[in-house]
Amino acid sequence: MNGRVIAAVAAALLAILGLGASALYVSGANARAFDGATLSKVFVVQKDIPADADGAAIADSVAVVEIPQKSVAVGAITDLAEIEGLRTTVPLVTGEQLLKTRFDAAGSAGSTSGAGVPKGMQEVSLLLEPANAGGSTVKAGTRVGVIVTTAPDSESKQALSKMFLQNILVTGVSDVSEGAAGGIVTLAVTGPQATQIAAAAQAGVIRLTAQNPDTDKNAGGSVAAGELVK
Repeated sequence: MNGRVIAAVAAALLAILGLGASALYVSGANARAFDGATLSKVFVVQKDIPADADGAAIADSVAVVEIPQKSVAVGAITDLAEIEGLRTTVPLVTGEQLLKTRFDAAGSAGSTSGAGVPKGMQEVSLLLEPANAGGSTVKAGTRVGVIVTTAPDSESKQALSKMFLQNILVTGVSDVSEGAAGGIVTLAVTGPQATQIAAAAQAGVIRLTAQNPDTDKNAGGSVAAGELVK
């Protein structure tokens, strides 16, 4: 075996060892970040999935991640075999856990949303903490405002909040009661509104406000938290 071959083999072995060490470091870092919490594996949406998508064809759009057990949503899917032969009843947004309640043999026609979907509209679901979902106030049939709070930007160094949607119909709510780790709120929206919600969910934290016919819809513009205390 000549010198070049030996050098190439040695380089390949070093690369493999380096990747292994990196993987072990990342794994250790994740474990330290969760600080000894009991972890569970769940499927999380990595790429938006439309309504009526075949459960057997979404494997490339989801990934298995480990999260603290207390953060696992009720009905979280742990094996894709659970949804074989089923279709999504609503669009699934990047970042949400894969839930059995979002699948039915009839697809969107079998949706169990409590308020129904107005003609021409579609449904989009959000995984929210109870406080951000309005707690027990927001139910199927409630009208809500949608606020997004982004991380501090590089220019102002401040987090910004803005109510970007109002008078949005809630069609379904799943386990957002106080004390729960998180739950799903499903909204009836137009196509552009669904895209706005997906972008907001990726860019920051979403909070809902319960509204009524007399609610003042003047939400103002973007608000920087730092400006409130000046």
